[in-house]
Amino acid sequence: MPFNLQPTLENELLIIRPMKSEDFDNLYKVASDPLIWEQHPAKDRYKKDVFTTLFNEGLASGGALVVIDKKTGEIIGSTRFNPVPETDNAIEIGWSYLARPYWGGDYNKSQKHLLMDYAFQHVGHVFFYINKFNMRSRKAVEKLGGNVIARFNNQVLDARSNEGIVYRIGKLVHLKGLTTILFLFFTFFTLSAQVKWYTIDEAEKQAAATGKKIMVKVYANWCGWCKEMDKATFPNKHVAKILFKSFIPVKFNAEQKASVTWGGVPYKLIRTKNDGSYHELAARWLNGNLMFPSMVFLDEHGNPIQVVQGYQRAAEFEKIAAFFANDAYKTTSWETFVKTYKRD
Repeated sequence: MPFNLQPTLENELLIIRPMKSEDFDNLYKVASDPLIWEQHPAKDRYKKDVFTTLFNEGLASGGALVVIDKKTGEIIGSTRFNPVPETDNAIEIGWSYLARPYWGGDYNKSQKHLLMDYAFQHVGHVFFYINKFNMRSRKAVEKLGGNVIARFNNQVLDARSNEGIVYRIGKLVHLKGLTTILFLFFTFFTLSAQVKWYTIDEAEKQAAATGKKIMVKVYANWCGWCKEMDKATFPNKHVAKILFKSFIPVKFNAEQKASVTWGGVPYKLIRTKNDGSYHELAARWLNGNLMFPSMVFLDEHGNPIQVVQGYQRAAEFEKIAAFFANDAYKTTSWETFVKTYKRD
């Protein structure tokens, strides 16, 4: 399978997706900090005209990616996949920069692991081309297990400049470093699967950033079956896996007092003469049929796909979520899907 230089990748901290021309302003906000380029040979990339050239080169390369803080939905940096001329069994990760608040912690390491996890599905080696005086980048790669090489498969590598050096990380080195982390992660996930719920504002940003669909659980505080789904359905590891992979999950209180904006339109709480109340947005999503719990499936643009009302057991809801997650609903009947459903 050919190496896709512009995948969309995601973990608990970050989303990495293809760079688009409309990302310029948000990326320049990051890149305009001179300290980001302090140890880089091109120390003037904080200047708008110089950065414009870098940005356009990235678009033209076909491998440029933006890095997004998953929690805030904000673009915090960029990176790039690039073919290695000397071999088709290696890929370069480079042209990377992050906003300074994200230096030296989990985010930089998380970004590198996310990229390498993807790369090692297709190649056996990852290369990093670094200026020998850029000690910050060198130390970061060395912590990941990188070692300096001058040749690969009996070929001399082009380091691109007299001051350039090439670091290599092999698949086995990477996997060895991840063994303990992965064991702990999968043990935790198996024993205590949890769905991360987003607010309305966060969901719109995440959908725009990731292209994921949205699943809204509409509930009321007095609804016992809503609470039962929170206890028994959503913590199920198979349900949680589908929601994590394919949806942005949102909880929305159909009787909340706070006004919200969705799709640029404001919605508020409506009070009735009988001392009841309902939220306009809940009424819109449920077409006026205020029954709880209700699960509203929306596409990545916030357009309705389907409303599923009433209590759903984990085994039932797993199939429902999968039906909409992989777009089977567009080509397959529900009856056929259920008969042929298999977990990934």
